[in-house]
Amino acid sequence: MCRLVGWVSTTPITVAEALGESGLAELTELSRLHADGWGIAWWEGERLRSQTSQQPAHSSPEFTGAVRAVRSDAVLLHLRWATPGITVGAANTHPFLADDRWAFGHNGAVRPAEDLLAFLTQDQRAALNGDTDSERLMHLLLTRTGAHGLDDGLRLTVADVGRDLTPSSLNSLLLGPDELTALCCHYVPPPGTTPAPSLLPEDQPGYFDLCWARLGDAAIVASEPLGQHQWEPIPNGTALVLRRSDAEVRAVEVGTFPPAALAREQSRRELAAAPHPTAPTPGTAHIRVGCDFVFNVPVPVAAVFQVEPQDEPRQRLLAHSLSFLPAAEHTTYQDTFGNRCSRLDVAPGPFSLHYDAIVEVPRALDEADFDAPEDAVQDLPSEVLLYLLPSRFCVSDVLAEEAINRFGGLDPGWHRVQAVVDAVNSHLTFGYGDSSPTYTAADAFAAGKGVCRDFAHLAISFCRALNIPARYVFGYIPDLDLPIDPAEMDFAAWMEVWLGGRWWTFDPRNNAHRSGRIVIGRGRDAVDVAMVTTYGLVDLVHMKVWADVVLPDTGQEGRGPTPRR
Repeated sequence: MCRLVGWVSTTPITVAEALGESGLAELTELSRLHADGWGIAWWEGERLRSQTSQQPAHSSPEFTGAVRAVRSDAVLLHLRWATPGITVGAANTHPFLADDRWAFGHNGAVRPAEDLLAFLTQDQRAALNGDTDSERLMHLLLTRTGAHGLDDGLRLTVADVGRDLTPSSLNSLLLGPDELTALCCHYVPPPGTTPAPSLLPEDQPGYFDLCWARLGDAAIVASEPLGQHQWEPIPNGTALVLRRSDAEVRAVEVGTFPPAALAREQSRRELAAAPHPTAPTPGTAHIRVGCDFVFNVPVPVAAVFQVEPQDEPRQRLLAHSLSFLPAAEHTTYQDTFGNRCSRLDVAPGPFSLHYDAIVEVPRALDEADFDAPEDAVQDLPSEVLLYLLPSRFCVSDVLAEEAINRFGGLDPGWHRVQAVVDAVNSHLTFGYGDSSPTYTAADAFAAGKGVCRDFAHLAISFCRALNIPARYVFGYIPDLDLPIDPAEMDFAAWMEVWLGGRWWTFDPRNNAHRSGRIVIGRGRDAVDVAMVTTYGLVDLVHMKVWADVVLPDTGQEGRGPTPRR
């Protein structure tokens, strides 16, 4: 988190002259907290210049000199307080420069920072000097304003970030050849909620305010009132454009973050404040998982959601938060299969769900026993017999002849199940749009394509046809060992098979052992473990899923490698 100061003036002035001696003293004092470096960018005629340091401003001789020596008609000054988990160093010190025409300083955080890369071109990625969300945000902003003009580009940037990411604030200054733009867009508690408890200054009311003032023929913006000027607040959801040629100021309505983005940030703060270990126990990892759903609801409906991970020995639920907008009373219960479900009535209009959790999981790969035998039906526990029968999507009776012809002659046990998984993984091609709500395992087999649930349904059907109990599993797979997959994160489906007196994990979609699986629910097939069930029609407007590794000792999220789903 940071402090910002900037101005345009018809006559060149210094920082000391712009703020006055009392304002400069107050700014310098702020660097005792915002102590991770400082930087200044300014126009010298037609040349954009800059100076940065990793020293705190209050103990930096260069800062003391710059605030009295740099004289310009257009200036951007930044004091840095680094977001936990992001390096303090020259490459990450604001302001950032682009194309010798732009300087950018930011106060806030956009999480996960890695997801901002999806908005950047290859050239922009190659041009990055550091690993901050702020530098990436600058390139997103320049891309949008370059393509759509300043006003619409600002609006699109706010919309892009608010739709998909978890921002605390986009408050920033963008200094260009013709103007200084001050963007004010930041988190406020969602309606019906109270701020998460925190002692951090960044979480206190007013920390993300921006204000501006007139000083003769200069217009000045700052993160907070400094000195003796008559400061006016910049409303949240507004950008001020300060024209360099005559110091004229105009306001642009850019919009605020949507309710889902506010809920994500509120949940992040609640999780950070919740009492849970800050570092994983040896041999484990902490994973932040969750999802957003946004619906249009035309008529009142009853709904059931299954998005909460199980709390069981291989996955400890350390903290979690479930919220609805508008706020709605809900009942949590366990269904027939032991899955956690939330039931509520939804009124007509826009409706969103936000879920966030931190789960501790083993770093080890899925357990395996290549010698595990099949159990005779007469030896199976009574509660397992259900998973030998056909179900809505796992039509083992329809596929029985195919299963017996392909696998009936193989040696029973682990290797026969693996042969089923190999065959399904080879036969089906993965693709979104290649499935439907009524698509059965037989449909997937005939078409040769489907999504992860179809891979699971087909393998389960073959196993049941061979009298091998198999059940459907639904959850998150934040794999800890593979390179990052650039595809959007989604829920995942796999299966558990009963061999040698216990359940074992098999993954027909990925056909590999994975670490970090987090189970939401189990059942006969996807009917029993539907993430959303509504008793009436609704329109799904937006869905986002995440599974991020929580970096040890910092609480900062960093997106883990995404599974191929």
